[in-house]
Amino acid sequence: MSERRLRVLVVDDHDVVHWGLRSLLGAQPWVERCLAARSEAEALALAQRFEPHVALLDLFVGSESGAEICGRLLAVSPATRVIACEPASGAPLAASFAARDAVSVAYEASFVDGAGSKAVLTPMWERAKPLLAGGFAVPLEDVAAAVRLLAERVRVVAEGAGALALAAALSGRVDAQRIVCIVSGGNIDLPVLARILAGETPTPK
Repeated sequence: MSERRLRVLVVDDHDVVHWGLRSLLGAQPWVERCLAARSEAEALALAQRFEPHVALLDLFVGSESGAEICGRLLAVSPATRVIACEPASGAPLAASFAARDAVSVAYEASFVDGAGSKAVLTPMWERAKPLLAGGFAVPLEDVAAAVRLLAERVRVVAEGAGALALAAALSGRVDAQRIVCIVSGGNIDLPVLARILAGETPTPK
């Protein structure tokens, strides 16, 4: 990863996640500035002013489509790179970017049950290509570590899919000066959360 310090934009409509991530990322030595928005309008205003280099978006922010927010974000901040995050147990978008075509991949069910699949549908691939700079396949142990970090450091309970963006950002694989992480969703089974907090990476039985 580059030694440049990064500017981070958090876009989430849940106050606990919003402030928790801002606190967590703002304390990282590689973060120059942590910005936060609760809506598309706030995100676009911050993007226009500060030009974040990387945005990691969820499918929805409240009732707003992540894909539509992504398109408008790029319109006001063309230098911003948007990266999709998927669990390594099923990451067809990352594989499709590597192959430069929509492909299918092996899929294994995991505790990250709100993301990942066997394939990217062709219409979705055609829509994603002009908006995204790429896709990251995030190892399950990194996702578990991100869920644990959010719970321990900022008291935010995130489901596996909700922690994907933070896991990717903390991995050091995103070479950019400013990063946006969206953590959305806290639908995680208590036994699964307990295993993660105990230091495990849950696997299907």
